[in-house]
Amino acid sequence: SHFVENYQQGWLHIDCSATYRKAPVEQWSAGATGLGVRTIANLLTA
Repeated sequence: SHFVENYQQGWLHIDCSATYRKAPVEQWSAGATGLGVRTIANLLTA
């Protein structure tokens, strides 16, 4: 991956592009959805 210079050190890449909607749909308004925030918070506090 081009994100990591030192492959010997642990790393984590989280792609959050799916948490934003350009246009509204039936279930979501336009803008940030917050999808996955609880999952990430639970992972970091476990």
